[in-house]
Amino acid sequence: MAIVVKVDIDAFDASVQTSNGLEYGRCKMMETACPWSDCANVYTWVPTYTNGGMLFNGPHDSTPHGTCVRVTASGAFRAYVIFEEKYKGGEARHGGFISSLPADGWDTEKAPPSWGDGNSTMSVFSKMAPEGQDLRLPATNGKVVFSVIVVGIASSTDKIAEELKKVFKAWDPDGKGGILRGDLEALLSALCPGLDDKGKKAMLDSIDRGKKGVFSHKELIDKILLAA
Repeated sequence: MAIVVKVDIDAFDASVQTSNGLEYGRCKMMETACPWSDCANVYTWVPTYTNGGMLFNGPHDSTPHGTCVRVTASGAFRAYVIFEEKYKGGEARHGGFISSLPADGWDTEKAPPSWGDGNSTMSVFSKMAPEGQDLRLPATNGKVVFSVIVVGIASSTDKIAEELKKVFKAWDPDGKGGILRGDLEALLSALCPGLDDKGKKAMLDSIDRGKKGVFSHKELIDKILLAA
């Protein structure tokens, strides 16, 4: 089995637009980057999983109620939405994202960034979109402070590995760190219906050389990346 990934970093492009006709500006996601177009505050710390991403700059806290945001890109990507989850001494400006994003299938991420306001606590959610598809954020509900980062999945082998880890995590809900041979065989049958039993056995035997019956995530990722 081989997964072929076409890596063309220079060709990757992305955009963020709103239902109000506003197209967000952009810059490189990094410490000292300004998340908003009308606010001088900058990110004082950013998580490593956003490294190399495009940061899109929209209004700070003046996004109209009911605004929908669409994220598009020229290749497969993961979008990160960073928004204010809590505000010490006041009402958090999360625009409803705190409940609407997870309800729409967005994943919770750890280690949110900080942006120079010690009273504000941010939260991060992300979602992957395959090539040819875009992402639409749920409509904002009330005041919201947020920004969007887009990372091309094929930008590096590290990014590809991160995505594979997320897939394998879904296959391994108990967190045992591996995939049972029987489960992987069933997956191969679904993905490759033309592969006969002899071919599946040969493929699985080449990975399961220790005859343990369990394939570690790391081993599978290494083999897929080597093939790619």
